[in-house]
Amino acid sequence: MEGEGVFELKDGEESVLYGYGKQKERLYPEGALILDASGKLWGPASGGDGKSCPRSGACGMLFSLDSKSKSPELRTEHSFCNRPHCADGAAPEGPLFLDADGALFGTTADGGNKNKKHDWGTLYEWSKTGFAVLYAFCSQVNCGDGAMPVQGAIRDSSGNLFGTTSGGGANGYGVVFEYTP
Repeated sequence: MEGEGVFELKDGEESVLYGYGKQKERLYPEGALILDASGKLWGPASGGDGKSCPRSGACGMLFSLDSKSKSPELRTEHSFCNRPHCADGAAPEGPLFLDADGALFGTTADGGNKNKKHDWGTLYEWSKTGFAVLYAFCSQVNCGDGAMPVQGAIRDSSGNLFGTTSGGGANGYGVVFEYTP
């Protein structure tokens, strides 16, 4: 499909930094890109390489792209659903949050629980030391802690993360959550 990719708009002129068509599988980016201090663009995608996905299709990826390069190449930083029962999550959605130390925080709408009974998403962190699941949703009875966080998370000055889920909670319509490290 033409027109899919990362573009730059400078002085009213658009230029494509990276065309997703270069990749055999569809990327399906979800959420806005975020730029770190070194000039790397980061984003979540619900598609990707699909190599580690036990389900049909790809389970998503966290990717980066060097915006300063004349010929930027897409780099897979993490392929989701590469742990048993998708314990690391699947289908990353929503924007990423970048903290002052360069750590990224995001959510997945699927995967997360090891018991295979519920698969309702994760809150994750990616940093220089690697990838970590901070919380698996629907871990409480009747998903009282929420399910399917699709809008990402934000962080306050104390390090607490806040976000919303589109399901679970007392009435099944979602929750506003706070995660305290």
